[in-house]
Amino acid sequence: MADLTDYIAWRGDLSFKASPFNSVDALVLTAISYLNLKDCVPESMEETATMAQVWEKFSTAEDYESRCYLGAVLNKRTVDLLKLCGNSLRFKNLKMCGYIDILDEEKCMQFASVIFELEDDVHMVTFRGTDDTLLGWHEDFNLGFMDPIPSQAYGLEYFKKAASLFKGDFIISGHSKGANLALYSGTCCGSALQKKIRTVYNFDGPNLSKKYLESENFKAIENKVKSFYPEMCIVGAIFYRMKNCTIVKSTEFAVMQHDYLSWQILGTSFETAEKVKPESEIFENSINQWIEGLSMEEIQDFSQKLFSLIEGSGAKTNTDIEEKKFHYSARIIADFTHMETTQRRKFLSILNELKHTIKGNLPIFNLFSLQDLIQQ
Repeated sequence: MADLTDYIAWRGDLSFKASPFNSVDALVLTAISYLNLKDCVPESMEETATMAQVWEKFSTAEDYESRCYLGAVLNKRTVDLLKLCGNSLRFKNLKMCGYIDILDEEKCMQFASVIFELEDDVHMVTFRGTDDTLLGWHEDFNLGFMDPIPSQAYGLEYFKKAASLFKGDFIISGHSKGANLALYSGTCCGSALQKKIRTVYNFDGPNLSKKYLESENFKAIENKVKSFYPEMCIVGAIFYRMKNCTIVKSTEFAVMQHDYLSWQILGTSFETAEKVKPESEIFENSINQWIEGLSMEEIQDFSQKLFSLIEGSGAKTNTDIEEKKFHYSARIIADFTHMETTQRRKFLSILNELKHTIKGNLPIFNLFSLQDLIQQ
């Protein structure tokens, strides 16, 4: 079975003229946006570095080891993609610019993006998805009631700035929450910029709400959207999957199929399945019916309570939780017991709906798996 690293090793000696840019290339570059590229890629959109130069700076950085670690959720082999690209004919001369990485606790925003120059007249804007930080997960939950979330608004302005500086066409891409930002930017950038968009890549991202999907703005780019989901689609099932999509085979199980390095490659395309697994369809219907059954106020209240408990424990990342689960759980339970009884029961009923499917795979929900402590 082949994955993204195998694809680069196999296709890396061919230029884009010899073998045109494809969806697998788009995922490779999108995945690289998860890396800490500070001081490797210029923050300015008007200065560039080639992928070969970026890999050289990344690999010789004093904090190389810590840069390679992406946390408890993201695949540690992501750095291999940058290494392979930086040493391949296909990718090494691609120019990169505009790297930005923001964590803003006051705004509750986790945002990162980088731009790739594919040709003189084509630029690819990539948005990072949710990283290891709990702040990023908090912002994800805000999608249920906040319009727009800070990352959507920032991403839109970032794309507009890029479009004002560069001539030619654009590709917008993202994985997970990054895909949602790509969809939002493509939908809300205005008709003039929409004409310059070649493709919007949605790699297993939460969808836009009905308000946007039914708008004329989205319909203007709908035929430019390429959506890819794994067979066991969890993240991309939120707000329902795109109707026109490709289902990709994965070597992982359950929610861990969200990992782009588990997606299988066949030639210059993904290895596909006819449809998602039945369990995914059940989850998609149940999670969206659950969301639709709650008011905006209830979703907001749940999100605030959930992350107030988590942030009150002192944990900052999923890695923190993975390493000291019992420590943080104990602190959460202590705060939890002070919650008013009716609120506590309502909170638990909503939480149980979520963690029943995801339990055991994401550290953030494992904090609440000690049912006997919660009952106490």
